[in-house]
Amino acid sequence: MLAALVPTTASASGTQEVEAELPYVCTLPSGQLPATVRVSAEFPERAVAGEAFTPSDVTTTVELPAEAVADLTARDAAEVRAATRLAVGVAQNTATA
Repeated sequence: MLAALVPTTASASGTQEVEAELPYVCTLPSGQLPATVRVSAEFPERAVAGEAFTPSDVTTTVELPAEAVADLTARDAAEVRAATRLAVGVAQNTATA
């Protein structure tokens, strides 16, 4: 899945907060249901070519529809977990990295 990351704020420390909202399909015991996943993180405003960096303040929010919550509750689910893996693709004009 490819989604555009939208810059939301820039801070004085040279970082930029980026958010992405992604449509997602959860596979539950009762079937597949849509969910909304929001990922936000802070990235450096600038990076040196070839130098790795690590985003900070990475958060993932999953919004489940009422039907999914009812399905999980009916099955006595005690918790729901999410994991976030970020990958960055860079493009400028016709060049990509």
